[in-house]
Amino acid sequence: MVLLHHEVERRRMNLLIYGIDEASWETREQDETCVQHFLSNTLKLDNVPAFHKIHRIGPKGRKQRPIMMSFKLLEDRYRVWKAKHYIQSTPRVTREHENYVNQSRQNTKVFLTQYYPT
Repeated sequence: MVLLHHEVERRRMNLLIYGIDEASWETREQDETCVQHFLSNTLKLDNVPAFHKIHRIGPKGRKQRPIMMSFKLLEDRYRVWKAKHYIQSTPRVTREHENYVNQSRQNTKVFLTQYYPT
């Protein structure tokens, strides 16, 4: 349980962007430029927040990979989260820790039903 809490705290500084196209030759610097353009034009943020790290998640392949944004300041993360209502269609912003917590809960449920059947 302590490990889960630590993991959630670590991941709460992150947001994921789904739906931004990726070229096969794209680099991390180009991902950062793409995210800055998305934040300033689509989300209409005046000043783009400082990031700790920006990168795509998952292996390169046929599927479009989401971009993970790790913020330096929690206030910047909240500002982007609140601005997501400007998105009209495909790109969407989600919290990374929600996916992790939901997966952990599912694994716990499977474990409990396997070893403690009712």
